[in-house]
Amino acid sequence: MRKVFWMIAFLGFLPCAKADTLSVTSGYIQIIGATGNNASFSGDGFTATGNVLFLGVPSCVGDTYVPGQPFLGCAGFQFPFGSMTVSMNGTTQLVSFGANFLVEITQARMFLSGATQATLTEPATIVGLAGCTAPAFFPPCPTTSFAFPGPVMLTVSLTLDPTTGNYHVTNEAYTITAPEPGTRILLLMGIGLLLVMGKRSNRLPVPGI
Repeated sequence: MRKVFWMIAFLGFLPCAKADTLSVTSGYIQIIGATGNNASFSGDGFTATGNVLFLGVPSCVGDTYVPGQPFLGCAGFQFPFGSMTVSMNGTTQLVSFGANFLVEITQARMFLSGATQATLTEPATIVGLAGCTAPAFFPPCPTTSFAFPGPVMLTVSLTLDPTTGNYHVTNEAYTITAPEPGTRILLLMGIGLLLVMGKRSNRLPVPGI
């Protein structure tokens, strides 16, 4: 009876532990300056639109910048909130983001002073953007993870406020683009080489036989 119980529990847990990883080849997350949905992703056979907010430390929702001080964007560990609707294979699925999922964002510091307005760009990485497809936010639950294999770029537009002497952030966004063709070719070559080496190792004679 105990064996039957544990088998049922195991089979019941499998759907909850299942995770889908969607590779994003293009899209954006509009941190400041968005109207309506602030995020849109697309990849091989899927699209996703909705809202992604980051509420971590340091926070990336501020809209002022002191001249000469480092501008960090959303760098650090962030707690995502919001939801996105994923369309794939003729079906739609809601992916909800909660505080139990962490996102790590890295990029170099940016500096600006002496200009009335400017647009700054810096390469970035986004790791760990995952959401839950079940009503509850706390695992175990079916999750959908978004992977960003291609370049991610942070773009920030700032305008000097003469009354305060600080910059006002008018636009801030992370954009995602597809990997370079050369990168794709190298990746495919590496996979092919591993497959060939695996086949060769399987054909080698075993000593003593």
